[in-house]
Amino acid sequence: MKPWLLAYRYRWLTAASGLCQQAEGAVAEAEAYMENAVLKAPCSGYITAQYLEEGEMLNAGTPVFEITDLNNTFVKVFIDEKKIGRVTVGQAAEISLDAYPGQSFPGKVVWVNAAGQFAVKKAISEQHAHDIRSFEVKIEVPNDKLQLKTGMTASVKIIEGEK
Repeated sequence: MKPWLLAYRYRWLTAASGLCQQAEGAVAEAEAYMENAVLKAPCSGYITAQYLEEGEMLNAGTPVFEITDLNNTFVKVFIDEKKIGRVTVGQAAEISLDAYPGQSFPGKVVWVNAAGQFAVKKAISEQHAHDIRSFEVKIEVPNDKLQLKTGMTASVKIIEGEK
């Protein structure tokens, strides 16, 4: 075989190999785009809000759905600093809701914030007006029958002496 023909074949094979690698890269890029086009929930739950419709463009980190885990429900309350010393983790609580009159749900204190937040306490006269701090307390409430929904207003009674 003539040397110029060998050189031509070598260049042709090198170019074809380069085109093949380029095509493989394009396929890998398309597969990565497809992988990023699938929404994966970080936890199981119920969709309670949808912010975008199918086909809309979004940036990374933009929320598309709000997912609520109704199996692990909790109530968040704020206790003023005069009463926070009587609240401990593990303490029993009783939760009542306007949606279920005459019915109460058992709960348990699972977290007490170590840092207080300001809450304004209004006094009858300006001589006694002052700010106090309140502490966030999280109370876990079993929801086996999925009766409790996100955003419901609850009344909480923390039971002293019970764990």
